[in-house]
Amino acid sequence: MRVHAYRGRFAPSPTGPLHLGSLFAALVSWVHARQHCGRWSIRIDDLDAQRCDPQWSDAIIATLAAFGLTSDTPIVYQSDRIIAYGEAFAQLSAHAYHCTCSRKSRAPGPYAGTCRRRLGRSLPLQGAIRVDCASLQCTLDDIIMGHCMYPHPGDPIIRRTDGLYAYQLACTVDDAMDQITHVIRGVDLLESTLWQRHLMHHLHLTPPTYGHFPVLVGHQGDKLSKQHGAPGINPRQPGQVFRQLATILERPEPPDAGVPIPDWLDWWLAQGDVTSWWPKMRQNIPIA
Repeated sequence: MRVHAYRGRFAPSPTGPLHLGSLFAALVSWVHARQHCGRWSIRIDDLDAQRCDPQWSDAIIATLAAFGLTSDTPIVYQSDRIIAYGEAFAQLSAHAYHCTCSRKSRAPGPYAGTCRRRLGRSLPLQGAIRVDCASLQCTLDDIIMGHCMYPHPGDPIIRRTDGLYAYQLACTVDDAMDQITHVIRGVDLLESTLWQRHLMHHLHLTPPTYGHFPVLVGHQGDKLSKQHGAPGINPRQPGQVFRQLATILERPEPPDAGVPIPDWLDWWLAQGDVTSWWPKMRQNIPIA
């Protein structure tokens, strides 16, 4: 059941230290929640045990706390919700099909639905499973980007070849279980929003309100990410990191690096509606 009060979240994967791009995402979602008198939650997306490490979970939570970004609710771990994901997977069986396409055999771009002919057949206990998204809605009323249209992203995998439930399914279930009303995240996840909203439709769930903001990019134009080698931020110097972010965002008259973190957070909250921090439809924000 959807609650009417605002509830937002930040959901990092514990595959490495928190970097500047992730801190930026956490800050934007936190500010938006506070500006709307809402609650803000942390969820650890740790389904993939081979890539995720509990030590990184602890380190990310501690780093966020050093910047004053603490969860208003008990922290949730995806690894504790396997049963819930399995129940949702079963509910989607009528819309799902077994896919035997390998990455090498597929054409570049969105999955073309080669194995969709298997729709309606019983699903095997092993192997990749996709959801039919032929009827997926490709427009979105975004509270940051406005009304936008996105190319059809194809049919997503909801259970991987190795048996793990996929991110798109898990995130859909999590947002419903946690009664998330607003998902504020980077524009690089717009494709995921379309998929997750489609899955919510099939699961008879009410989607959150979505807002997608520009992401930080490095010198080569790549999004700051662990995949591209973004370094971890120093939790012992939060004021310096906040000042760096303020400079990147061209915010006027930021505080000195040494002021207390609560004062920094008050300053961020006083910067006006977070949805107006950048021009609409801007796709990226260079860090230098």
